[in-house]
Amino acid sequence: MEYSEFMTRIVGYYGDFENDVVKKAVGIYVVEAFQESELKNVFNKIILSYSRNYKTPPDVAIIEKIFQRAIPNEETLAEEAWKLLRQTDSGFSVIVSDLIAQETVISFGGWHNFAQRRRNDEYWTHKDFISRYSRLRQQGSEHIEPRILLSWSAAMNGEVDYRFFKILGDKTKGEEFLKIIEKQTSLPSSFNKLLDDVQADFRV
Repeated sequence: MEYSEFMTRIVGYYGDFENDVVKKAVGIYVVEAFQESELKNVFNKIILSYSRNYKTPPDVAIIEKIFQRAIPNEETLAEEAWKLLRQTDSGFSVIVSDLIAQETVISFGGWHNFAQRRRNDEYWTHKDFISRYSRLRQQGSEHIEPRILLSWSAAMNGEVDYRFFKILGDKTKGEEFLKIIEKQTSLPSSFNKLLDDVQADFRV
């Protein structure tokens, strides 16, 4: 379920929000607190926990109470992104489900340069990453398009070897990003095979 569909279903079930301010706050909270892959379960839990008799959707405070999940602060999200990226190195090309993390890596000059700086001086690269991530996050991710962060060999050869490719983070979102990239760029047949393989792996 996509975020827009979640909001539409909430309104369809409960009726309109109290006002546009509450609606916007709930929309922001849901994006910050949950992955799209969680939204079906989130919706089901809300309608089981919050009566339809209120005739207006729950606000942020009520949803937080239901899930006991506050919005993580920027530093916490940056630390999670750092840990996510440490799962692999620049020997692999990657798609990152966290678009802010993607842009932070690009700000270092790309995946290989980031990984090299991390190897050479992890302490200061970590501090720099947290600072850059937090700053980019304040700008939002709406304008960011997903990209494949190229390994060193892919950057040198001008082609991604999909035997050395990973999705970091939410696999469902990574699959969606692959589809977006496929539509926007002219990709080799090896990419289409990868997309088929990814879809087969994730298909329930």
